[in-house]
Amino acid sequence: MDKTELIKLLINHVDEIVAIQYNRNYAKAEELYQRTKTIASKYFQREYYSMELIGVRFKPVAEGAWTTESDYKAAWYDGIVKINSISKAMIDNLKLQPVQTVQVPNPLLIEQANKIKAYEKKVAELENRYSELENAYSQLRSQNLIRIDRIHRIKKYSLFLILLIISSTLLWSFNSYLHWEWLSKHPKRVPLYISFQLLILLSLLRIVTKNKVIKTLDWILAIFIGLLSIL
Repeated sequence: MDKTELIKLLINHVDEIVAIQYNRNYAKAEELYQRTKTIASKYFQREYYSMELIGVRFKPVAEGAWTTESDYKAAWYDGIVKINSISKAMIDNLKLQPVQTVQVPNPLLIEQANKIKAYEKKVAELENRYSELENAYSQLRSQNLIRIDRIHRIKKYSLFLILLIISSTLLWSFNSYLHWEWLSKHPKRVPLYISFQLLILLSLLRIVTKNKVIKTLDWILAIFIGLLSIL
């Protein structure tokens, strides 16, 4: 709405205020009051009209049995005079502005909006960066876990081989260099040694695996060796 249209609107608005000043139409007065506030807040943000309209009433503040007709007339008159004088002041204000636009964008609001947009853009960039770093960390962690698991398995199998070689060497050295009469003359000496070798193998396999089958076979073989040595 340009200045000419706004002046015309305010002139008609004042005419409506004047038309009800003697008939005390409270509903119409409230409508005109709200319209006055809307025009003041929308088109005259730099003026004090909105503040002056605060507290405008068309009835006494406290109503009761003590309220007289004079009180109602005085309150009505004060309210009507107030919105009428403010509306006329807005018309005079517009007429004193030759070419200036009525509603001027507030530079502070524009600057604040630009800052908010820049902040939102920065937040979006940080969120994208955080997502990229999180993905990179997840990939690096997965790679490290795979590497650690591989190293752990290498260590276990290395230990298994070292212990197997040492224990097997001791077992067959015992067979070659030590002479135990009972064992050397045992009819099943070779099967016993082979069984011991298998027992060592299965026992050491429990270092590198948690397989329940191997554990069961280990116990079965131990029992079998015991029975074989007795028989």
